[in-house]
Amino acid sequence: MGRSHQIRMARGERLYVNGTVLRFDRSVGVQAKPDAIVLDERHIMHAGDVTSPLRQLYFCVQLVLIDPDNIDELRPILDVTRRDVGLVYQDTSIGQGLRDVGDLFQHDRYYDALLAIEAMFAEEAALSIRASLPESTHCADMPMPLPPATLDRSWVV
Repeated sequence: MGRSHQIRMARGERLYVNGTVLRFDRSVGVQAKPDAIVLDERHIMHAGDVTSPLRQLYFCVQLVLIDPDNIDELRPILDVTRRDVGLVYQDTSIGQGLRDVGDLFQHDRYYDALLAIEAMFAEEAALSIRASLPESTHCADMPMPLPPATLDRSWVV
């Protein structure tokens, strides 16, 4: 078994593990197996925050991580979105970064792709390119598998 992830959570923070939401009532340290898909709250983007092509791609990758059981349905949308966003940024370093993200997709390394996309947000903002994508690629229009606002939190102490 490989090395586990060490995660520090503050009181009230949420953690998404393999599609399940955990909320902590006190500060706590958590260890997760290396094969667990773990997203802390700061990595979750809501549909209203999808304001640029790169954020659109981030949102699609996030859906894959939150709902890995639907990868067969999401993969074509993800591939088309990456291609379309790559066309917007083809002559920039973001374009090269997106080619690297495509390689990560090929090896099912979606969490690494998410972090790589997030690292490009500042450059995208500097370019201030606001292009629209074809309607067929809008992951933000798809329902989130676990919409944070509608989760049953009655079990939370």
